[in-house]
Order: sequence, then C-alpha cells, then structure tokens
Amino acid sequence: EELEQYILMRRINPKINHNLLVKAGEVREADTLSELGVFGSALFKEGSTLSNKGNVGHLLRTKTVGTNEGGVAAGMSVLDAPNLI
Repeated sequence: EELEQYILMRRINPKINHNLLVKAGEVREADTLSELGVFGSALFKEGSTLSNKGNVGHLLRTKTVGTNEGGVAAGMSVLDAPNLI
C-alpha cells in the first residue's frame, strides 16, 4: 500500500542550447535548456465527469544549465513563447 504513493519516472535529458541572455540591459552568453508544461482541466462530482477540457494551456520557461531552481518570479528563469513549426 505504501508504494502506491510514489510515482517512478525516467529522467528526460533536454536539448541544451547556446543563447544570449539579456537582463537589466546587460547581454551574456550561456548554455540554456527549456521546460514545457502542458495543463489540462477536469471537473468531477460524486464519480461523474462534469467537464473534461483536456489541454487548456501551456508554459514554456528557459533557464541556464545547472540551475536547480526554476522560478520565474525568483529571477532564475524566463518565460518563453513556443514557435511550433
């Protein structure tokens, strides 16, 4: 029963990109990686599904390689807009 509380995942190694970063008017070069989060929405009541919208949005953030923190508000990453081709 206790093992049911854990989720096993395989680490995803993202592609590293060399970028120019601009902060407070200063430009610096750094290796970066991006993380894409996709959000869904579902509403349930007493075992029945009231709404299941599936994909309702996304968030793409970029941070420097080696940064363990990912907070945009903390200044550790930046928000991006994906350009899907």
